[in-house]
Amino acid sequence: METWKHERRLSYLKNIDEICSKDPMGLTIPMDIEDKMGLEPKVAQVMMNRLQVMGLLESPYRGCYRLTGNGRKMIREAGV
Repeated sequence: METWKHERRLSYLKNIDEICSKDPMGLTIPMDIEDKMGLEPKVAQVMMNRLQVMGLLESPYRGCYRLTGNGRKMIREAGV
């Protein structure tokens, strides 16, 4: 079960990173992630809040997210 959770987190982080890299301000919103990953409404918001609590995302503006250094490090170490 833990492997599945880790892979799911990596999937979110990778998709967030891809969207943020194309955004002029380097940010994304949950709706962008839901569209990209084919998720139901509010699902991404819940996960993004969890990732923020874990220190992998930050929210410089309400409702907008980007990876932290730890989030980028996790992606690099996983090789995704």
